Amino acid sequence: MKTDKEKQHYVPKFYLRHFSFENNLRQIGIFNLEKSFYFPNSKLKTQAYNPYFYGEDGVLENILAGIEGHEATLLRRMIGDNFIPTRLSKEHVELMSFILLLQLRNPKASQRTNESFDSLVKEIYGKSNEFKEVLKESTFFIKNAIGISISMLKKGLEFCGDLSYKLIVNKTSVPFITSDNPLVKYNQFMEMNQYPRGSTGFASLGLQMFLPICPEKMIIVFDPWSYKVGSQKKAVVQTSDIKDINQLNLLQMLNCNQTVFFNHKMTKEALEELNKNSKRYERPHQVVTKEFHNVKRNGRIEDNSSVIMHTTTECRIKLNLTFIKLTDRAKFFKVDKGVVQVREHCKSLGKPNGDLFDVSL
Repeated sequence: MKTDKEKQHYVPKFYLRHFSFENNLRQIGIFNLEKSFYFPNSKLKTQAYNPYFYGEDGVLENILAGIEGHEATLLRRMIGDNFIPTRLSKEHVELMSFILLLQLRNPKASQRTNESFDSLVKEIYGKSNEFKEVLKESTFFIKNAIGISISMLKKGLEFCGDLSYKLIVNKTSVPFITSDNPLVKYNQFMEMNQYPRGSTGFASLGLQMFLPICPEKMIIVFDPWSYKVGSQKKAVVQTSDIKDINQLNLLQMLNCNQTVFFNHKMTKEALEELNKNSKRYERPHQVVTKEFHNVKRNGRIEDNSSVIMHTTTECRIKLNLTFIKLTDRAKFFKVDKGVVQVREHCKSLGKPNGDLFDVSL
């Protein structure tokens, strides 16, 4: 049976309401990057959705709706009371589920899955004359890519179990903005080490995640091995530096699919300046496929062997925030030449079945 819930949101409405125009919960500011279109009080319910995005049967949509009720309550507490969940509590799991799902349920996740699959098929069979014409005219995709992406939540939660989290309070006159892809993943540690490969998988050493939850507050999730964020004894960090806010807003502009969202305090001129600055940097989430030939196995190079690796471009703006410092051990750590740099916590999760963990989630 076809569900009557045609408008299926990939960014929850309860989340966007915290950025609503004059706090009316019904309207929100939008700025479309491609068209430089600015509208300060658009209908909130018509934003960040695709028709039957999770399927026409409504099953996955209903599951997510059930989860959202708990997440909405938690978010209100965090915004209203500066509430920070206790580690390993029910609220901790709800918080991390909310954060990770914002990536896993986003169209970029399913798009990346399909682009990787299409690229892999063409890389494998592209050298064969038999398939040359078919490959040229065809695009290969996975029918339920978004369902596959969301199914990675449990693994993502396991990988992120060692990460710390704090609340950033914006004390400036410039509000935080958000977007149709609001979870920004970053890695200052690997950027400083000029690491050339992917470094923002859920298992990556030095991972950071930034999520604005209202114009005055942002959640930061980070690898405590790599970073000190604010005071060690305080779960809430305040910043009065406009440069901090401008950099974090630039990341939203760079990370978004098409549209950023904001409340009545954000000006058109400021958004246009952010959009202009964002064009200086490479866009993230672009799939890159590389083939490595003559792979070494058990100490010997195997002729005619190869490994195909998929990665995606990442946000890199030489981020420099006043409230984040490298730990002493991170300062003196030498990054090796491995394909991935994985946190110790995540290495142990790969052992039970002898499987390789997916660090590009």
